[in-house]
Amino acid sequence: MGGPTQSDQFERMTRPPLWWSLLALISVFGGAALLLLGSAFAPLDPTLAMARFVLIGGGLFALFPFLPSGIARFRTTVGGATSIFLWLLFGVLCLISSVVTYDTVRATGGVLWMLIGVPIIFFIGLPAVLGENAGKLVVLGLFVSHSLYIAISFYIYPELRFEYKGLFGHPNEMGMTAAVLALCCLAWIVERAESGTFTRNSIVALTTLFAANCVLVVASGSRTSLLAVLVTTAAAAFFCSRSLPRRRLFPTISVTLVALLLGVAFLPDLSFAQKTWDKHMQRLIKGDVLSKRDEIWEKTIDDLHFWGNGGEYFSEDIGVSAHNSLMQIMGERGPVAALIMACFAVLGLVRAFERALRRVPRRKFGATPALVSICFWTLSTGEGLFGSLGTGITLAYLVSVGVCLARETQHSVPQAGYNSHAIRAVA
Repeated sequence: MGGPTQSDQFERMTRPPLWWSLLALISVFGGAALLLLGSAFAPLDPTLAMARFVLIGGGLFALFPFLPSGIARFRTTVGGATSIFLWLLFGVLCLISSVVTYDTVRATGGVLWMLIGVPIIFFIGLPAVLGENAGKLVVLGLFVSHSLYIAISFYIYPELRFEYKGLFGHPNEMGMTAAVLALCCLAWIVERAESGTFTRNSIVALTTLFAANCVLVVASGSRTSLLAVLVTTAAAAFFCSRSLPRRRLFPTISVTLVALLLGVAFLPDLSFAQKTWDKHMQRLIKGDVLSKRDEIWEKTIDDLHFWGNGGEYFSEDIGVSAHNSLMQIMGERGPVAALIMACFAVLGLVRAFERALRRVPRRKFGATPALVSICFWTLSTGEGLFGSLGTGITLAYLVSVGVCLARETQHSVPQAGYNSHAIRAVA
């Protein structure tokens, strides 16, 4: 059995300690999530907006000394190079749009960040710095940062009622936060299943956390968040079914359902589920299934221009957000940019699923990029999450894309029965 090579030892020396990386990601994801404290009807306070940039910048600055060595180690495949090319093409189109539509300096700066900063830092640098623990750190960073918002919400507003929003600017944003926490629980459940470390206590703990966040999604009344949880849960169940025998998969599903039923049954104001159903049925009866989103999208299509309408289109001309990430890109940067982003998203999902389904060599949290991508794009069908920084799930998605771009040799570690040379040969 061969020992670690000099290259392996050098990589470990040029990576920060796990706790340092985790604190940096908590700052980055938590700072980005501050955006959710505002809404179209109650804009984010300028102080919080500044704190958002400070937290994101501080987290990235903490990892900055390690980025050059990670960038220098970066190697990719043809598929990875294609994804990077699509992103750069998207960025160039956005930059041309920004110039043609006479964007503000701030909007143009955001476009330049997407064109240059995002691929260098999120696609190349951070995945290499985080290494084989990238998936685990992303899940933990999201969970801790978003749990803080939930905890503070209940500390200040302890009464749980239908369309509960807590600290957030709108109940939908509470729903998105709870959906992200549910995603983290699912990612950990899948990892436990694939690593063979599923115990009775871990099943109870993880499914209880998952069920609690599902209850919060229902309490928020956010249908987009509920859809994201359902779709992500279906994907997680598929990944688990490949690793867990039926005799262990059935108890896991049973515990989750029981926890959900108990949570709904014993909530104050016992009619949460009924109110959610009534809300959906009323929308259906009124013919407003999309909650006026279709009117926003029709207006966007009516105003369509090849180079878009500029970065301030939705805030100034429409008055509300696009409520769909691709429609946001189409309205601001034009249909070609939206098409390129759609191709980037599909290719990213394909690569994430390939990574999740490949068994040898086994990767820690190998299914996490796929689950994050599914949750992000499902939420994006009803909310505008895309931007130069976006929210916590937006930045987690960008890191997850980067994890899938790099060659396997960068993130493979010796597992039982393999040495480092054998893993490289398989990859």
